[in-house]
Amino acid sequence: TLMPSTSGGSNTLYTNLIQIDAAINGGNSGGALVDDEGKLVGINTLYVNASGVESFSGIGFAIPGNYAVDIANKEGGLVIGTGDLSEMALGWSTYNGDHMSMYAVNCSIPKTLVRHLTAWVSDEHRETQPALSAVLDDILATPVSPELLPPEENGEIAQKTEDVVGPYELHDFFLYYGIRYAFPPEKVYRLARYAFGDRYAPAVVLKWLRNFYWRFFAQQFKRSCIPDGPKVGSVTLSPRGDWRMPSDAVSSLWIDQVKELQQELE
Repeated sequence: TLMPSTSGGSNTLYTNLIQIDAAINGGNSGGALVDDEGKLVGINTLYVNASGVESFSGIGFAIPGNYAVDIANKEGGLVIGTGDLSEMALGWSTYNGDHMSMYAVNCSIPKTLVRHLTAWVSDEHRETQPALSAVLDDILATPVSPELLPPEENGEIAQKTEDVVGPYELHDFFLYYGIRYAFPPEKVYRLARYAFGDRYAPAVVLKWLRNFYWRFFAQQFKRSCIPDGPKVGSVTLSPRGDWRMPSDAVSSLWIDQVKELQQELE
């Protein structure tokens, strides 16, 4: 593929790329290109828009997945998986996406910890580096999104992950007490009601608790084959560490307990 220069310089020739017509939105460079079976095909890299107008429609290109690994080997580098603990727990990730990496650097870090640390850094530098704090505050205010769809006409993010899987602060809470301490669903629910107070209605807590157990059990097959990664906190779901769980484990006992709690509210 011959890419014309945008600054009047020499054109650039790119080889070993997969041509696609899917939109590559801002922030999606480096994201997974998957087929209709959810298998990794390549890594989204760039797009060409012949009109010269800022738009994410046009011809896109992706680096073949195996080629990315070859480049890393040649250059003495690593293909890093970006999936975090929260995504691993819910299976909110592309199978054979992060699995094609060489190191799962975030596999023991939940999203709530990232948010907390980002907010802390912002507060610490608010007076000395207000521009930095403004950027970090903007990041914190941005909804979590896979960015697989173009934004709305008003610029708003079209896909919001927490609208689909539920609030990450709830799921990380469920993960800590339901998995780390192996508390039964009823106790996890009572603790969540006490911890979050009126922020979430009882029915909402139970809705996402049921979703958590269903997704957690159904997505173990993705965790069974992840690459090596560090254990940062007291919770890890990596089979390379201290987590052991069969991929065909059934969630019925936990789901039934949540259903009983839901019936008590009716």
